[in-house]
Amino acid sequence: MVFINAINSAELIEALRQTDISVPARTDGRKTEHCERWSICRFLATFANTDQIGFPLSIDHRDRPDFLMNVGGSTIGVEITEAVSENAAAIDAYREHNGIDGPFPMVHHHPEDERLRGSQLVEAASARELGSAWAGNAPEREWVEAMRAFIRRKVDKADKPGFDKYSNNWLLIYDGWPVPALDRDFATRVLFESLTDTDFGHFQAVFIESSSFIWAFRPETYEAFPINDLWN
Repeated sequence: MVFINAINSAELIEALRQTDISVPARTDGRKTEHCERWSICRFLATFANTDQIGFPLSIDHRDRPDFLMNVGGSTIGVEITEAVSENAAAIDAYREHNGIDGPFPMVHHHPEDERLRGSQLVEAASARELGSAWAGNAPEREWVEAMRAFIRRKVDKADKPGFDKYSNNWLLIYDGWPVPALDRDFATRVLFESLTDTDFGHFQAVFIESSSFIWAFRPETYEAFPINDLWN
C-alpha cells in the first residue's frame, strides 16, 4: 500500500500536514499502526529539508521492515519500534481503565523485567512509594541500557529469514522509556560511545525520537535534529 508520494519537500510537507497522526490511549483502541504512522510522519517532517532523504520519494507501508522508501532510485527500509516498558504500559493502562489518579512516583524498570500480572499489577498500579532512589546519573545509565536492549532486539529480528534488506536499512525508535529528569545530551553521548559497528547489525543508521529531537546515530557519528512538528 502506497503511503505517500512526493516529488519535492514542499509536496511532502503538504501531504504530511493532511495526515492524521493522532494516537489513541492504550485503553481506547491504540494499535501498532497508530504508533508507526506517528513515528514515520514526524520523522519525514523533520528530515524533509535535509540531506537525510531525497526526491522523488514514495513510501510504502509493509512489514519486516515496516516501511519501504524509494528515493531517487535507491531503496531504504525503515523498521520502527517503541522503546517502552511493558510493565509501565500495563500499569498506565490499568490506571486509565480504573480511573486511578496520580501523582505517582517514577519507579525503575528494565527491558527484561518479568511481566506483572494479576495482583502484582494491581499492587504496582496503586503504589505511591518511590522505592529505590534515583541517584547520580542513574536515569541516564538506565536509559542507555534500555536503548541498547531495543536496538539489539531489532538487530536480532533483522537477522532472521523473511526480513528484507535494501540499499539502506534504518531503525527508528520512539523513546517512551520512563526515567526522571533525563539529561539527553549526556545520555545520547554515552549511548553513542557504547555502540560498536557490530551493534548496528544490518542497520546503517539508528534514529531515536526523544522529547523534541530525533537523534541520528551512525557508526562514525551522531547528531540531534529538532522535530518539525507540523501538527501543533
